[in-house]
Amino acid sequence: MRLFSFSELIALATKVFLIVALMLCTPMLMRSAHATVGGDDGFTLMGFDERENKVFFAITDGDGSGYVDSIYYIDMAKSARPIFAKSLYTAGNIEDCREACAERLTQKTRQIEKRLIPLTPTHTANLHWEIISQTTKIIPWYGDPEMPTPEYDTHYQVVFDDGQKVLKGQGHAIYYNHNFDIYQTFKIPNRAEMLVVIEYTGKAFETGYKKYDVVLLAPTQE
Repeated sequence: MRLFSFSELIALATKVFLIVALMLCTPMLMRSAHATVGGDDGFTLMGFDERENKVFFAITDGDGSGYVDSIYYIDMAKSARPIFAKSLYTAGNIEDCREACAERLTQKTRQIEKRLIPLTPTHTANLHWEIISQTTKIIPWYGDPEMPTPEYDTHYQVVFDDGQKVLKGQGHAIYYNHNFDIYQTFKIPNRAEMLVVIEYTGKAFETGYKKYDVVLLAPTQE
């Protein structure tokens, strides 16, 4: 059995120390890398197309993924739910639409914006939201089992009632930390409907990040 010299023992101990330090630091470095990718989504109301009775809006991905904006519209003559404007994208979906179709998307949205009427936010008095149904489960926040967090899978209704008319609309959201509220409200020119934007914590990682849902309120017979 060969005996190691003092200098060889020092070199060996140094290598072992470096390997152990690297193993311990790698998870922390990975968490640091993850911590740079999060962010709130952004919401932009593009406007109202009076000729086609459509409201257009854009959602900006806050995750730093490089995706272009997601453009949606609500066709008030057909449905109260937002529809993804698929025809504006060369690839047909956000995941495959980067620089290649960004220019086309910009051109198309500029054409649409020329015929849109801007909508001004109004006050949120006489508005409230209520739960239709809700399922709650506990998830590990950001995959960490030591951070159990309730997840609320919720079908909800937004109601406007000023004593003269009643407007209602429904939506669905999965949110966390009880952070769910009415963010903005818009009246639509020459129409009874109202547009409501819901803001909630919809991304369960890092410190939690915001998402948005858009609900069209329409008259009821009550």
